[in-house]
Amino acid sequence: MATATATVTRGPAPGLKAAASGPGSGPDRARPTGAHELHAEVRIQEGGSTKPPALARLRRSVLSVQNLWLWPFTHYKATNKVMLCYRTLFQDLGYKGSNEDRLAATFRDYLMPLRGWVHRNTPLLLHVNKRFIQSLPFGCPGIMRYLDARTRWLDQEVATALTEGFTQVVVVAAGFDSRAYRFAAPGVTFFEVDLPEASEAKRRMVDATLPPGQFPRPAYIAADLSVLPLAQALTAGGAGGSGGAGGGGGGGGGARFDPAARTLFTVEGLLYYLPPDAVSQLLVSIRSVAAPGSRVAFDFLRADVFSGAAWEPGYETLRLTVANKGEPKRSGLDPAELGPYLGERGWRLAAAPSPQEVAAALYPHRRWRSLSPVLPPFFRFAAAEVQ
Repeated sequence: MATATATVTRGPAPGLKAAASGPGSGPDRARPTGAHELHAEVRIQEGGSTKPPALARLRRSVLSVQNLWLWPFTHYKATNKVMLCYRTLFQDLGYKGSNEDRLAATFRDYLMPLRGWVHRNTPLLLHVNKRFIQSLPFGCPGIMRYLDARTRWLDQEVATALTEGFTQVVVVAAGFDSRAYRFAAPGVTFFEVDLPEASEAKRRMVDATLPPGQFPRPAYIAADLSVLPLAQALTAGGAGGSGGAGGGGGGGGGARFDPAARTLFTVEGLLYYLPPDAVSQLLVSIRSVAAPGSRVAFDFLRADVFSGAAWEPGYETLRLTVANKGEPKRSGLDPAELGPYLGERGWRLAAAPSPQEVAAALYPHRRWRSLSPVLPPFFRFAAAEVQ
């Protein structure tokens, strides 16, 4: 498993809809793409029928004054584009040990040329921006480093799976994920699953920026998971078909998903944007097509912080920020109950490092402080294996 999990020992029925209100273009979803999603978000923005504790409601009412200055700076750009820029930040600043997603800057420059120029030419401005965004009370401590850590952790999950002989990798709600191109290898097929319009936009961007001879293409699965379960999208080739430009060895092209092959499923920056039932159904749907030995790797939001029962620095700012974009957080998971929760859905918890463990493994030179944590304490990583 990943370096960050060194201290952790590894230890369903098909046809369910993978997401009751469909993922957007992840990692870290984009603005919703349908009236049914918009209505659902309004309905369950505060966690469905379960109201936050009275103290949490009072605290959130007081802290909502932040929106007076947050709204002008946060409502206009989709979260996934912001996260793409954050993913390149430590590289742009020349930090040692930063993530190795060198294609993120290529995608950023194609989508946001001006932002790319700023990142390449104004390091002082980047430093000031980083300090502001990661400082209380205006920002979320550790959020930029979290994007770096998440990239490194999931990269290691993919690298480990390929070393162990996995022959398929499925990237759920792929968005601007670049692992299919960076980890392409002979005998390995990558599948990128996303909404039809997001999948087509990704193809255009990839064709415009990455030479096919150098970067084999994955199998693009264009599917709205709010109406088509992930298992069905994979085994049927997706709504609207799959495939894409061919490529060299290791490309997916028009390859078909093989449910008998060991597969790694990555779910990055998505689960906390789905309601609880959709999270459960997605995990069940993945399990229904996961061969023995397969794994799923994901990040999640702590349920107690989501509900307001616990307070962690920066979460309320983050909650308001993504809600301003029409992309509110919608669920969380309890780390203490994660093993039984996954077990009921056909998975065995293999790793669930705490943020402190991840920080110690990836950033040993950084000191953890209660109001200035190295990583946001409310986000967690986990990996599970087929039971």
